[in-house]
Amino acid sequence: MNFRERTLRTFQKKKIDKIVWQPRIYYWYYGNRLRNKVPDGYKDRSTLNSLYDNIQPYNGNVPEKYKDKTMMEIYHDLDASPRYPQEVLGVRIFKFKNKKVTTKSRDNEKQRKIIIVHETPLGSLREVTKHGYHTEYPIKTLSDLEIMEYILADTEFEFDGEAFKIADREFGERGIIQTFYPRSPLQRLI
Repeated sequence: MNFRERTLRTFQKKKIDKIVWQPRIYYWYYGNRLRNKVPDGYKDRSTLNSLYDNIQPYNGNVPEKYKDKTMMEIYHDLDASPRYPQEVLGVRIFKFKNKKVTTKSRDNEKQRKIIIVHETPLGSLREVTKHGYHTEYPIKTLSDLEIMEYILADTEFEFDGEAFKIADREFGERGIIQTFYPRSPLQRLI
């Protein structure tokens, strides 16, 4: 039984021969400043760049054999199964789009902060993150809730079939494509 079969059988509540090991090594990988690459056929590096920029660097001990490996190659070496293509490959299966909301982002590299401003006809919301964690939330007053409601109503959520095929090809029998949703659109943005 391969990883894909085990994972599917687990979700089907069927018997498996052994537990699927799916360690999330991306904090270790990007924190140690290892450089991943996107799969053939996928051109957008923004997710990989964001992970690299948002995860706080540290001086860990990286075995020599892993220093030039992609994350998928490390999963193979560990005999483990990857879980989320956005973390492991930098491939996003879903896209978010807005028609009337403009989102501007800028990096403050000196302080390693990302400042995001959502502009709507009702007003703007600003949020700041450092190493992937909020240091300033977009909702600060009761009137900000009306602006957030406008943003949420304007947001479209779209499946990217081509990205799914690329991720599925890369995972192969090592796993199935899984993803996670932010708790809810409102919780994600507050």
